Amino acid sequence: MSKGLISEDMDHSKTLQTHAGSYPDAKILVVDDEPLFLVYLKKILTEDGYKQPTFESDPLVALKLIKQNHFDLLVLDQNMPNMSGHELLEAMGQLPTEQQVPVMMLTAEDDIGSRRTALALGALDFLTKPFDVVEVTTRIRNMLRVRMLHNALEEVNRTLEKTVEERTKQLQREVDERKRIEQKLVYLGATDIQSGLPSNMIFMDRLQQALRNNSQNRIGTALIGMHILWVEDMAERDNWMREFANLLLGTVPDASVMRNDRLGFLLLHAVEDQEALELLVRKIENTQSDGVFSFKIGFVVDWVGEMNPEQMVARTKSNLLEERRETQQPTSMKALLHQAIFEYHCSPFKLAWQPQIQLESGKIMGVEVLLRWNSPELGFVNPGKLVSVAEEEGWIGHITHWLINSSIQQYRLWMDQGVELEHFSINLSAQDLLDGDCVEWIDAQLKEHRVPAERLCVELTETKLMENVGRGREMLQKIKALGVQVALDDFGTGYSSLSYLKLFPIDILKIDRSFAVNLLEDDVSLAIIQAMTQLGRHLNMSVVVEGVEYAEQIDQLRESQVDLIQGYFYSKPLEPDDFLAFYRSDRG
Repeated sequence: MSKGLISEDMDHSKTLQTHAGSYPDAKILVVDDEPLFLVYLKKILTEDGYKQPTFESDPLVALKLIKQNHFDLLVLDQNMPNMSGHELLEAMGQLPTEQQVPVMMLTAEDDIGSRRTALALGALDFLTKPFDVVEVTTRIRNMLRVRMLHNALEEVNRTLEKTVEERTKQLQREVDERKRIEQKLVYLGATDIQSGLPSNMIFMDRLQQALRNNSQNRIGTALIGMHILWVEDMAERDNWMREFANLLLGTVPDASVMRNDRLGFLLLHAVEDQEALELLVRKIENTQSDGVFSFKIGFVVDWVGEMNPEQMVARTKSNLLEERRETQQPTSMKALLHQAIFEYHCSPFKLAWQPQIQLESGKIMGVEVLLRWNSPELGFVNPGKLVSVAEEEGWIGHITHWLINSSIQQYRLWMDQGVELEHFSINLSAQDLLDGDCVEWIDAQLKEHRVPAERLCVELTETKLMENVGRGREMLQKIKALGVQVALDDFGTGYSSLSYLKLFPIDILKIDRSFAVNLLEDDVSLAIIQAMTQLGRHLNMSVVVEGVEYAEQIDQLRESQVDLIQGYFYSKPLEPDDFLAFYRSDRG
């Protein structure tokens, strides 16, 4: 390369101008194996005002320099021993982004193939040998301008990223502080500061949930009111309300407690039966034994979910004012039940009627008859507990006969008033299956009251049928012979054998309420309901889903093509007059 380094017709002294004023500190690396070219280009760059040009003849050494320094421009010859310019470009392509350098290649005028290869490997510009000095300085200056603009843009980006990062952190701090304040406000809104107990709003929500859930689980909801009469050294006990709240929660850890007023407290707890209620009250009473607190008690228990939270609280306050304590003189449930059946001939019992709604039309198509007992001594008695005791004592047949007669008689009255339903359902117990008179009694009552047999539906659970399969099948066949419909209740629980659907003459399949309750929480319940519905349709059975309480359940059940639904979404169990009004509003 000693020949033809620059154009011979150019006078360097006349044409060379100083243009590096804008980028005098630019770091330029020149790589060429010709010492004479390096000396000449050093003279050009120096006279042009560049302070930090670097010159190297060995490409391998140049690669090390590129890795160790941050160059702004690389002027690179193509034809060199040991490593060509293309090979150096290819090696540079493997370097990290921050070590990449803009490249200007030195090529022969007719070396088109070499240019294309260099472009593919990342070169940005070319100098053709022999070259013009002005062209060299101008091209270098232009490439440096692009490089410096790129560097400035990167710096702006870094500054912007840093600003965004700092602002993001500041915003996060503001968000965290706002969340802390919101949480504090939520706590203050949900908590009674003086006692540390839930606020009225939270407690009433828990009471509403307890009423619904306990009713589904067939247990009672007890709301116990306490009015403070005396507190030892009250003037010196700044936190006596919190102390009393902690005392109650320590005595009944799984209870919900609320401060009702300055001297009043309410305690919410589930109770399975009267004995559990009495035990709960005694526990609370015993908290007075140390002499620190003295209070009076009044309470109410809802066994069947027929009261709303406001009614529960109002009745509890009323009982508290009158110091009405239903456990002052505990009476045996067995004795009271015996009295209700044999002395009063079941007259203390009442019937409640819960509508069954056709999902497609929204019309009342059926109704289930439910047994209720509101004892003056015991309050509302859990129906499951009532039936259990009656079965244990062998009294259930008397209740069943009363229920059959009363429900058929009531339906006859409604027929005379224009009520038309596909069916009304009564529940039979396990012992009713062994009662030889039960079928005859049903037949006699239907005939006496002139009620079509096909309007009556008899419900039995899987578990009850399995207690005596042979006798149960025989009895159901006799019932079917009368024209009465048969429903399998609580299907999906207990034994849940599909063989029952073939073994017993069943018209209606009632899917257990637990599947509807879990419908919004998992997809499995929905899949099971859909499968049961399809099964029922193939077997020409109507399908009823119990426990429907929310509109979201309705939407999913509608997709499953369920026939009938039953639950509090449409109506709770109603007294006869209320049911008739409900029916007329539905038909009107």
